Amino acid sequence: MKMSKRDFISLSGASAGALAMAAVSPKAFSATPTKLSSITGDVVPISVEERLARIAKAQRLMADNNIDAILLEPGSAMLYFSGVSWWRSERLTTVIIPREGEIGVVDDERVIYLGNLARGEFDIHDGANNLHSSSGAHW
Repeated sequence: MKMSKRDFISLSGASAGALAMAAVSPKAFSATPTKLSSITGDVVPISVEERLARIAKAQRLMADNNIDAILLEPGSAMLYFSGVSWWRSERLTTVIIPREGEIGVVDDERVIYLGNLARGEFDIHDGANNLHSSSGAHW
């Protein structure tokens, strides 16, 4: 028996539809539900010491490879090193990790946050050279 392409595609579509309907039938959900256990119960937040160790390792590798600074855009790398959870946009926000010293954040208004971001302690220098201090702040 010779089958045309049209017949093959029609038969394939009907077969796929029948399989999909069988997968969502009430019989598929009639099994006794199992109790799920928590997989996050023993998770602990990343400590200040952990973030400082990450920064120190990055700075050590930068010194070994003659790199002056690393700029981190919003996303997982920024969160990994600083704990700052920011979003990407058309405006600049970046974490700067220098080869030596404290890390900082620069945003599009030229506000520079200096200090120990990993601890939530920093100074804010605004465009008018005003200095604002914060301790224990959370991003």
